[in-house]
Amino acid sequence: MGYDTADYDLARHIWWHHRNKKTKGRKPLTDRAIYQVIETAAKRGMWEVGEKTKIPSETQVRTWIKKYWKPMARLLPKDETVLPWRETNGPEPARIRTLTVLFDLASEIWAREKVDDPEMESEFPGFSKDVCDWAWNLSGFFDLTVSRDCIVLLDFAYDFADEAKYR
Repeated sequence: MGYDTADYDLARHIWWHHRNKKTKGRKPLTDRAIYQVIETAAKRGMWEVGEKTKIPSETQVRTWIKKYWKPMARLLPKDETVLPWRETNGPEPARIRTLTVLFDLASEIWAREKVDDPEMESEFPGFSKDVCDWAWNLSGFFDLTVSRDCIVLLDFAYDFADEAKYR
């Protein structure tokens, strides 16, 4: 029996979020304990058990962990947060204008969301350097006087920055 890629991804997601957790005795969770979490999730209906798929065995999950997941697991360094008017952004007035427009829009959205979530920082912290670079590269395709275009530009900039980070 084969495993559906979505089921495999769900199991990997569970492993990723439990791999550094500790037991009540402050010891790291074992692969067996993580398998039990995956098995419980599967039994609760996270994925369907049909003719083509089945709940993975503990041996299968241990193989995935040892052969595929652990070797590829690495924490990425935190991106440097930059402000649109930093000297390192270059002397281009158009770049500074683009990033300032996007920063102002993001600050407004941040202020509105802060009302519902008081745990957020008081002010918008800024964009990562990668997001700034992508926003600048993609900005020619958007009208910065239209707020919806700016929101879509930010969405694309974050998506492209995330995609580039994992390549």
